[in-house]
Amino acid sequence: MKLILNEHHEILKELIGQTIKFGLIPNLYLSSCETYPDEIFYNQTYGHFYSSTLINLRFENHDSSKSWVTFSPGPDEDIKDWAPFWAEKVVSADFNGVNKDTRVFEKELAKKLVTGSNQIELENNFLDTHIDGLGMTRCNLWDNNDPIKKIEILDFSPYAGCIITHESGMEWCMYAEYDFLFWINFSNTMPDNFRQSSYSKITIE
Repeated sequence: MKLILNEHHEILKELIGQTIKFGLIPNLYLSSCETYPDEIFYNQTYGHFYSSTLINLRFENHDSSKSWVTFSPGPDEDIKDWAPFWAEKVVSADFNGVNKDTRVFEKELAKKLVTGSNQIELENNFLDTHIDGLGMTRCNLWDNNDPIKKIEILDFSPYAGCIITHESGMEWCMYAEYDFLFWINFSNTMPDNFRQSSYSKITIE
């Protein structure tokens, strides 16, 4: 088993030097305690855990181009190319199947297209300002002027972790239980505990 598939590894490499504008999380659950991947994590204070089945992050490059990347556990499917941690780039998070009902914003898009707006541009930027009624929570947990410096993918079997380090030195982490839930956390101590208890690691700089 690979820790991350080659095509997802390439997506992570592209994120080095980019900034995070915000995240969109479906069915967000906020908790001060969660299931931890190893006993080293117990009896410590980590602040809040943001849990869901995935997270959509809005990235911006130095040339002001924007993209969406969805982070999630590997799917609960019997497929040949599988890994516990997935990073998928989508042309438009508005139309990637995460939303239960797209009619809410398709009507708004249709109105804007009447004015001669570019459809691709609208689709790629629609969720920047329109998320009401789509079942997702907008999370502004990042400094969007702080580029990503390093990404680490770690193995905890049956968990996979990801630590993202920014130019400012800020670190935050995500982890996924195989085929199941997905957590993000912004404490200062959890990334170090991740590194101490992982079986193997992939570093992207």
